[in-house]
Amino acid sequence: MEVQDGFIVGIFNYCDSWCATCEFTSRCHVFADGAKHEAAADTDLRLLRETPPHQSDARRPNGWLEEVMSEIDEGQLEEVLEPPPLPARLMRVVALSQAYCDHAWAALDSIERSGLRNDDPLTIIHWFAPLITSKTRRALRGLNEFDGDREFPPDHEGSAKVALIGIDRSMAAWAGARSAGRISGEQAARFIDELHRLWGEVEELIPEALAFVRPGFDEPDEVHKLEAVDWS
Repeated sequence: MEVQDGFIVGIFNYCDSWCATCEFTSRCHVFADGAKHEAAADTDLRLLRETPPHQSDARRPNGWLEEVMSEIDEGQLEEVLEPPPLPARLMRVVALSQAYCDHAWAALDSIERSGLRNDDPLTIIHWFAPLITSKTRRALRGLNEFDGDREFPPDHEGSAKVALIGIDRSMAAWAGARSAGRISGEQAARFIDELHRLWGEVEELIPEALAFVRPGFDEPDEVHKLEAVDWS
């Protein structure tokens, strides 16, 4: 695990993006940047607004993004915005993940969810449905482009692991919603079957996914050592 200025490097690459439930926000550079930008919008928080830029920001002058974009010709931009299609085998799995998301959200639309806690099964289902789709798509695109170089852990394996974690949590949430009488047993079984099928497809295509070590999340001993350090 690599640490810079108290932040775990790359921890945000393989998280579920649910900052409100994450115990690592104080170690996440993306979360810190987001909080800084929110604070900058509050004119009463002058000291936070005037916080010196992080070292990584200092290397990027104003207008750096515009400069980079100006160097990309129209053809290259189209390639970025519209990546080449995946092989049929992989597209089928992406379609399965998107179908699950569409079905789950359609089912939740008919259920009152206002005021639900973050640990409520329906909240969990709602959060993870699009995440499963996006991470599955990213994992399979990465797999399709993988050149076999394993000098660094392949990104597609980490993305697949996040998708599998989302699938696992969603299956448990559907079962929990069924047990609580929030949905019918038939409905829960249908969604759990969809997710179980998707799990099998992703695991078959990327069998190394569950062995991927996500920075921070899968390194409890290293995190314990980090928490023991006085960063003041």
